[in-house]
Amino acid sequence: MFMVVYHLADMVIDKNTSSLITIGQEPLYSFIHNATYPVFYFLILSGYGLAHNYHNGKKGFGYNFTRIAKLYLLYWSVLIVFPIILGQIFAKGHFDFSVTQIIANFTGWFWTWNNHTWFLFPYVLISFLSIFIFKLNERFKPEYIATAILVLSLLCSFFRSRYGNIVDKYYVIYHFILFVKCLFSFQLGVVLYVRRDFFRRMLAKMTSMQSLLAICALFLIKSIFDNQTLNSFYSLIFIVLFLNIKLGIMAKKFLATFGKYSTGIWFIHGYIGVQIFKNEVNQLHYYFLIFLFVAIVSLLCSVVLTYCMGFVNNKLFPKH
Repeated sequence: MFMVVYHLADMVIDKNTSSLITIGQEPLYSFIHNATYPVFYFLILSGYGLAHNYHNGKKGFGYNFTRIAKLYLLYWSVLIVFPIILGQIFAKGHFDFSVTQIIANFTGWFWTWNNHTWFLFPYVLISFLSIFIFKLNERFKPEYIATAILVLSLLCSFFRSRYGNIVDKYYVIYHFILFVKCLFSFQLGVVLYVRRDFFRRMLAKMTSMQSLLAICALFLIKSIFDNQTLNSFYSLIFIVLFLNIKLGIMAKKFLATFGKYSTGIWFIHGYIGVQIFKNEVNQLHYYFLIFLFVAIVSLLCSVVLTYCMGFVNNKLFPKH
């Protein structure tokens, strides 16, 4: 949900879109946008989930290869349905189908068709190399590794700020910098898993209501004071506090449904809200209606494609 909120506020909204609520001269969705950057949530939760799998016996390259293959199969199905088929019907000429662009977009090396998938390639690299990351965490304290990666990430940011023309020219360097910056959030997820007992003890001192109020305060602060450097830490604190909130059955089912189809929503929502149907979507005028429409349509499309690719995965990977 944060992913759709963030990208819509970032790209789909035009001058005719109404927020209904403004704070000063700024629409409300601009403040919400500041607090909903989705990549760090995704990477932290991935780090936690893969660390859990690793420590429960899923350690081989075969397991990682299968995960990555399934991810790419879903991604390719989205590319075939949206830019290649629907794009030719509803947005003819919008997408570049040269051989180099097809290869770049299908591998994730570049993302001219949908820039919301920019971190697919670094995430795939992290997933494939996660075995080495977890072995390193077995030798050294995860906090030390996270600190070392943070320092390297800051150095990469400095290098990019000074030599941006070189980074933009050489995509190997560009992807290395993305890899390092994404790796820090992933490592925070590993820290969260390894130190989960510590976090449980800390959360035991707070009630569900206190955690909810803390999240609201955190969300409000981040909405007003947007600092990109602190995004990973903000996301980690948000996740930890959220885990301490007691949810009802319906809320859990709702979040479980979104979680199950979130990868498909990630791949799809940019085409619905920005790339192919932007003009049609903006006819809804109000940001809240646009959000609901894009979220629901993306979810429904994700359900269909995930269901179809499930048959393919069962045929290709029957033991997984």
